[in-house]
Amino acid sequence: MKTSRKVTFFSGAFSSNNMRTTLVKREEKPFRFYMAWLSDSSFGNLVDEAWGQHSNWINAVILLWKALVSPNKWNEFFSLNFQDWIQDNLTKEWGELNDIKWNTIFGMACWLIWKQRNSCVFSDIQDTAVSLLPKVKAYADLVSNSETPFRSPASKESIEIKWCPPDEDWIKFNSDGSCASNWMSNCGGVLRDHYGNWISGYSKKLGKGDVLHAEAWGAVLGLHISKEKGFKNVHLEVDSLILVKLITKGGPDSQPLNPLISKINSIKVNFSNFKVAHVYREANRLAHVMATHGYSLPYGISVFNRIPDFCNLIFFDDSRGVFFPRGACS
Repeated sequence: MKTSRKVTFFSGAFSSNNMRTTLVKREEKPFRFYMAWLSDSSFGNLVDEAWGQHSNWINAVILLWKALVSPNKWNEFFSLNFQDWIQDNLTKEWGELNDIKWNTIFGMACWLIWKQRNSCVFSDIQDTAVSLLPKVKAYADLVSNSETPFRSPASKESIEIKWCPPDEDWIKFNSDGSCASNWMSNCGGVLRDHYGNWISGYSKKLGKGDVLHAEAWGAVLGLHISKEKGFKNVHLEVDSLILVKLITKGGPDSQPLNPLISKINSIKVNFSNFKVAHVYREANRLAHVMATHGYSLPYGISVFNRIPDFCNLIFFDDSRGVFFPRGACS
């Protein structure tokens, strides 16, 4: 399974029935973090009955899986025994997202659900499993598009990435989103002309959320500014492939970003020409620093009509066409 070290370790322990973390909290009996937290089929047999009161959370997990699993696989998904459930999810394609392997999505979902449940029990952080949906998809997308499979060091080479200005008579805006470990999110971006000149920049503190929503908000705000300034030929660049695919192809009805994608689609019709493209993070550094600047701001959008001091160096790197190496496999 193509995934991170943390998720690989988790999946190995999980599939070998070795997830037996126990705890005693508030004089309650110990229970095990087991597949029961991930499916409703064996919940009653695996955990202390005192935790049966958490039916709302269990139902939210079921809704999360239903948003990820193809509807024609629901009956099988929720009825298999533990070993078959693990085996089939690691070897079969059961997902709604056909462009990402199901075992990648499955591993990410299991890991994030388990982490969320730990946060609930140990830190009293209350949240619903359904809120993990954008994060599962975002993480799975990042893993799916990373430079794997593993090869020997001799097969690795470096490619050079830089920001490129738009075509003549076009403006380009790069946008990005950022999400901290406490789920506080921000977005930002920058508009430039075909000479690389600064037109406008923006940062916004969004509040609690996830990185994919922050990415989408960054695009929405950049489009609003482009429209207000009367630009007709607009080129959007982001480093989220999921966002690019949602803008260009749309998503399922269950996609939580649909309201923001609708906003994007309603604004872009005001332009004579519009295009969106995915770029590597190395070509999106200026938008990233504009997004992270939101952590230091009050709520609301801040617009910068001049180059702010905190991003001078990155702006001039882009203007001079400075390349940045990125590891790749030959």
